[in-house]
Amino acid sequence: MSATPPGENGAPAVKGEPAAKSEPVVANRKGFYFEVAAGRRYLWCSCGRSKSQPFCDGSHAGTAFQPVAFKAERDEDVIFCGCKHTRTGPFCDGSHSNLPGGYLEDDADSAQNRQVAMVEAGASPTVRLDGACYVFATSRAPLTARGSLRHCAVVTPSQGALFQSQFYAEAARGSSPVISADGRHTVLFVIEGRGEIVIGGRAFAVGPRTGVYIRPSEAYRIDNTGEAPLKLFISNGGERGARMARHHAAEFRSRVPERCPWSIHPAPPNGGALLSTADRSRARLDV
Repeated sequence: MSATPPGENGAPAVKGEPAAKSEPVVANRKGFYFEVAAGRRYLWCSCGRSKSQPFCDGSHAGTAFQPVAFKAERDEDVIFCGCKHTRTGPFCDGSHSNLPGGYLEDDADSAQNRQVAMVEAGASPTVRLDGACYVFATSRAPLTARGSLRHCAVVTPSQGALFQSQFYAEAARGSSPVISADGRHTVLFVIEGRGEIVIGGRAFAVGPRTGVYIRPSEAYRIDNTGEAPLKLFISNGGERGARMARHHAAEFRSRVPERCPWSIHPAPPNGGALLSTADRSRARLDV
């Protein structure tokens, strides 16, 4: 997919222009999910004033903004920015979480949500909704044990994911087996507990709402330093789960990218699932 923005957020602010015309309007505090078609050209609204969100209707006239034009290279699901503060327009980059007031959680009692039919949960961890969407409750999922680590699949290609897989894991006190990234980019996101992620002999302290990136050539170990289980999500590409390694890989790539744990404040609801834009539309986690 190619985009040709005329400037940051569509266009830079014009010097001396009133703030009302040089600042974008927050059209929606969350992104807009949309299915784009290969070969079709779209005009994303960058000013936030359009009545046809997320697309331009000409309301930017007289402001410092211009729409961002792009052409879809293939059929895919995307999340268009709704807050108009993204640095990666026309797509959402999570900037809405940093707006005044923080992350906007869904209102279960809103008029729009009350119109949605309720689906009762059964004994299975997976509750199917409409289409390919489903809710997954880790509390009802059977976990496979590997040493001190227990895990289960949450999102995989066989369940409809297009770009990546995600697994839920619980690490008991002590050290887990060494886990190989197995040639895939991997992200660990901790939702409960405290401990360390050891990569190539280097230990990184982690706690709730923190994550660590593992490069494809690396291996890692989860050290739980507390009494309660350390609960986390493991996201990577492909269908396979974590592969246990015989030896801890000595390699640690310290420069690309900068290696340090990151955190989300405030945390997204339900533990902050790490999914691609397409896969995120298919699953929601209930932890």
